[in-house]
Amino acid sequence: MSNIAKAFDNGKAFIPFITCGDPDLATTAAAVRASKAASILAVGVTAVEGDFERDDIVRILSPEGAPLGVGRISCDSATARRNLGRKGLKPLIHCDYLYLE
Repeated sequence: MSNIAKAFDNGKAFIPFITCGDPDLATTAAAVRASKAASILAVGVTAVEGDFERDDIVRILSPEGAPLGVGRISCDSATARRNLGRKGLKPLIHCDYLYLE
């Protein structure tokens, strides 16, 4: 049994952030889709495009621009840009308000 499969033995596992290639994008994407309980944290976000307000629905894209899902953002676009790459903050998109395609 793989480590990813073991992590989800109880139906949920905490994935601290989504990154672009740690260990690789395919593994990260598979883990997030399997969990259905991963939040989007600023530390793993590489770019914020466009302007939005808190509680707007935003699109989540891969580094290549492929759609990954949508979610309700917890801050405005200026705050999201300011917090890119920072650790220890509340999720940009909480798992309860995240839909992955």
